[in-house]
Order: sequence, then C-alpha cells, then structure tokens
Amino acid sequence: MPDGLPALARAYDDGDRLTALSLGGAVVWQATYDGGRLAGIARGNGLATSLAYTAGGQPGQIVTGVPAADGAIADPIHTLGLTWTVDQLRRTKQRRDTEALLYAFHYDEVGHLESMSDARYPAVRRDLPGLAGALPDLPRPTGMTEDWEVNLVDELTDRNRIERGRNEPVGFDHNDLHQVTARTLTDPASYTWDVNGNLETRTGGLYGDAAFTHDWRDKLTSVQQGNTTTDIILDPLGRMVGKVKHTTNGDVARAYLHDGDQVVLEYVQAAGSTTWQPERRHIWGRWIDDLAVEQVDTDGDGSLETTLYPITDLLGSVQLLTDDAGTIVERITYDPDGTPHFESADTTRPSVTRVAWTGDGTLPTGDTVTAQAFEIG
Repeated sequence: MPDGLPALARAYDDGDRLTALSLGGAVVWQATYDGGRLAGIARGNGLATSLAYTAGGQPGQIVTGVPAADGAIADPIHTLGLTWTVDQLRRTKQRRDTEALLYAFHYDEVGHLESMSDARYPAVRRDLPGLAGALPDLPRPTGMTEDWEVNLVDELTDRNRIERGRNEPVGFDHNDLHQVTARTLTDPASYTWDVNGNLETRTGGLYGDAAFTHDWRDKLTSVQQGNTTTDIILDPLGRMVGKVKHTTNGDVARAYLHDGDQVVLEYVQAAGSTTWQPERRHIWGRWIDDLAVEQVDTDGDGSLETTLYPITDLLGSVQLLTDDAGTIVERITYDPDGTPHFESADTTRPSVTRVAWTGDGTLPTGDTVTAQAFEIG
C-alpha cells in the first residue's frame, strides 16, 4: 500500500463469502451469515448490526448499536424496518427508523412512484411542557409530503413538495426526445442537450449557470461554473483517475487510485503545492457499493488519522457515519430522487441565544423577553 498505509487483508469462508477485513493486523469489520443470508456485521468501533428477515425471505429489520454479552442489541442507535404490501401491481413500501421517521412510498397501477410522505418534522414539539409559555410561538409543521405527476409517455411533469410548512411546486418541460428542457416555478432553470443526448448547459436553478463538456465516448470531461472550471481526467476504461479544479486562488488537483471499478485511495495536491498526499481511503465490503470503513485526513497533514464506520441501508446508501468510539458524527437522509441531506453537529456558536430559566440554579442575566426568557448576546 502506498505511503506506508496499513496493509488491508481480507478473509473468506468456504462459500467464498467475505467474513473479515483487517488493517495492519487489526480486524475492523466482520460478517456472519445464516445460511446464504447476511446475519450480522461487527465493526472495529464496537458497533454491530443485526439483520432479521420475514417468512418470505425479505429483509424486515436492520438494527445497529452496541451489542450485549449475548449478542443482542438492546439500545440501538439506528433501526431500519421495512414493511412490504402487494396488491396486484399497486405497491406500498414503508421505512421506519429509531427516530420515528416514517417514509411511505406509494405507487400507481403501472408501477409509477406517485407520492412519498414522512414524519421527519413532528407536530408535537419536544420542549419541556413547563417552558412552552416562555418560548417563541414557532410553526409546527406535521411532516413532509411529495406528490408527482407523470404523463402518458412516462415524463415527470410536476412535483409538489410541502415541507416545514412551505409549499415547493416544481414543473418540468420536455422536448420530443423526452429530455428535460426547463424547470419551472421553484428554482427555475433551463437545460440544453447536445446531439448525443448529453447535458450541455444549465441556466439558472439552485446552483446557478453551468456548462458541461463531454468526450467522444459521451463521458463528462469538464464543468464550468462561474469563475471555476473543473477538468476530469479519465483512463482508457472510462474511470475517473484525476480531477483539477481551476479557481482564482489556484489549482487544486485530486488523483484517484482504483481496484477494479472501486476507488480505494484519493490523493490531493493543494493550490500552489507540488506535493501529493493521501486525503481519503475507502475500504469496501462484499460488493461494489458496500462501503465498510473510511480513513480520512481531516487536518490536511497527509495522515489519515480519522477512521469512520458507515452504517448503510440495503441499497448501500450511507445512513450514518460513526467514529472510533461509536459516536454518530454525521447523518444522511435522501429524497426519493436520490438528493442527499447531511446533518452533523453544529460547532458554531450563535450570536444571540434565547434561553428559558427553569427555576433551578442562578437566574440568567440578559435582556428580558418574558418573565422567564432572556436573550444573551
């Protein structure tokens, strides 16, 4: 392994199934199987995942947490449950986790996804009842709902999202080739395509104008957005092996080392530097999307000092990132279209804090808002 990084070793059982991953001789990931099915995963940070299946063989529940002496997970940090119902071609899928987030996906008779709802934002506030009168009267949204409309030729024409009490309707226009040419209403944008069906330009939208360049294989090779241009370097197999971001402050380059189709190591060369140093190492599990362990350089010194253990769902999508102590450092949720939302600890202090006094301890000092609430700058 380059740069003196700990060597990676894999262990397999008699059925050629991956059972363990080790770094420098230390086991960081272990898998157990029940017949031909995955039964559990143990990680180097003390967290374990157990899987339960329905009578029909479908995954029913995935629980992650610190295991007890008997192997059971009594106090999970993440629980993913799937319930399946089938009524001919009409299907409903539900997903629930330990924070009581419920996602229900509803499909029409021909299998089109027509709506999704969740309870991400509960109607009941979690404040102490005795403090309710001292706190500001904030909106109390009941959840998030999305509805889609698809026309007779399978084109998505409308999407309406109601979230945090705000309505976000979006419309989509298409050309004769069924390509989206415009997004209307919320964050409007327009799109153009080349003769090979590649996205050529985006005007407007949430992230602003951008231009895209593709090579003769229809592979993306360059993105220009504002004062920044990013060049993408591909090898003969079409894999991204490098990326150079040209900015007004200099060029930042990244190189990607592959093992087959998987990126196993990322290097970075900072603006103005001639030195390449490792930035991130990916350690993969049983299949191409099964990310088992991440090693990250968080302070820019070239040492991968931070080890992260992803908690994934059945599709390999990362739900949580946990550290060496088993503490959640990041939570990731996804929209039905795959857009990720990242949630992590906020370490930036607010400039003004409104506090409510419970009657215990010393009375706070500050500008009185009500008899029990104060603003402290």
